[in-house]
Amino acid sequence: MLEGYSEPIVSIVIPVYNVKDYLKKCVESVLAQTLHEIEVILVDDGSTDGSGDICDDLASCEARVRVIHQNNQGLSSARNCGISYAEGEYITFLDSDDYWDRAQALEEMINMIQDEEECVDCVLFSYKKKDLKDLHYDLHAISPMPPSMSNYQKKIRLLRKRQYCNSSCTKLYRRKFLFENRLLFPLGKKSEDLIFSQMVLIRMKKFLIYHPPVLVYQINRIGSITTSFSARNYEDIIQQMKQAIKDLKQADLEEQRLGMAYWAEQMCWFLGYLPQSGKPLDKTLSECEDLFPIMREGLSIRTKLVSFLLVCLGKKATVRFLYYYLLHH
Repeated sequence: MLEGYSEPIVSIVIPVYNVKDYLKKCVESVLAQTLHEIEVILVDDGSTDGSGDICDDLASCEARVRVIHQNNQGLSSARNCGISYAEGEYITFLDSDDYWDRAQALEEMINMIQDEEECVDCVLFSYKKKDLKDLHYDLHAISPMPPSMSNYQKKIRLLRKRQYCNSSCTKLYRRKFLFENRLLFPLGKKSEDLIFSQMVLIRMKKFLIYHPPVLVYQINRIGSITTSFSARNYEDIIQQMKQAIKDLKQADLEEQRLGMAYWAEQMCWFLGYLPQSGKPLDKTLSECEDLFPIMREGLSIRTKLVSFLLVCLGKKATVRFLYYYLLHH
């Protein structure tokens, strides 16, 4: 045990919903961490495939595993529930169909934090995407940064290089940071990570980067939330983006620049999914009309390229190009 700690240092919140084929590997990858002072909070969100029973079995074999059963309320509710029960000084999230593959990650991150004189709000870490169709891996690494850079300059660099991930599962958070900033996931919304990660970006005062990849993010799983895009996804993302941009206009200039650049990046991704919204493309483009100006705030090469295509090809042709690219990459 690390000196000075008698309670869990890190709480890992894992929402669970109908993932019986993936759950055990997910939890075992966390329990394999060399940092022993952890608690694993499994929030069974009304599973109907026996995943809840697997949660109970895991808890009966390992004292560090806690299980909370609730009626199905969605991913945001499950994560928020886990936050409310967490006792660790730090919190991280893991989806139950993903896993970690670096056993020393948490111990090394906590050592990094303890070496700092200032309070650390967040640690960002690299990850790998694993395509379950062909078992291909893509590394998403965060580049080293000069130590002389300010907090704000580091954030700008992350956005410019497209290395700030919008997933909540690629970060370790100080629990008090979440509570002090009232950072919770929006209830009943699809793509709930988007607004949460934007708020983390602009609010974290001191953050560190852990370069080795930790998370293995599995894509193209049958039944996964991320394998489909529906009218509900479209409506929720539109609503969140419009409200966030409206709120950012009341923020200070640095927060505005960071937030607007963040949403410009999300807009590039979002445009490629418009043909899957279930609505005629002309209608979705009309409904997105007041979001297009955000593209001028982008910092990455991708946002600048998409902005160029919008000017040269027009909105409809650009969306179709992005959709084609999405289907073939």
